[in-house]
Amino acid sequence: MRKVIPVLLIILLVPAGCYLVSHHGGDANGAGSRESPLNLNETLGPVVISEHSVVQLDGQVYPRNGTLTLTITNDGNSTLTTGYEFRLYRLENGEWIGVKLNLVFPEVLVEIKPHSSWSQRIDLSRLRLKPGTYRIEKRVCLDGVCGHQWAEFEIRN
Repeated sequence: MRKVIPVLLIILLVPAGCYLVSHHGGDANGAGSRESPLNLNETLGPVVISEHSVVQLDGQVYPRNGTLTLTITNDGNSTLTTGYEFRLYRLENGEWIGVKLNLVFPEVLVEIKPHSSWSQRIDLSRLRLKPGTYRIEKRVCLDGVCGHQWAEFEIRN
């Protein structure tokens, strides 16, 4: 029993230490370093998980109290996965700024079979968005490789 406890501590503490170093700065020399956060204004576009997956909206312009329907279509031969969570960004002075959402998303894995689609309805009145241009972003995975795909829309009074 005495030999088991140190082994368990090592198994638990090594991954925790690696996580802390990789996410809170630090390198092999002990010097702190932080990667800058992802800047949406420097990205070249959505990560293409598959040329056969498409994120579409049912419109381009919505009223503040409208309902947006987002559809992910899988025209490929493998199952895509996603979830209910989404991120929202607002275009301000030529830059995409994250919009704080006071929402809780269910942790449900959604599988989109080949040659089918899945839709999610979003009540825009709950988001209290100001008029402007927005980007809605969804995480989509295919065969263990994940990326983000998005669509843009506009809110008008």
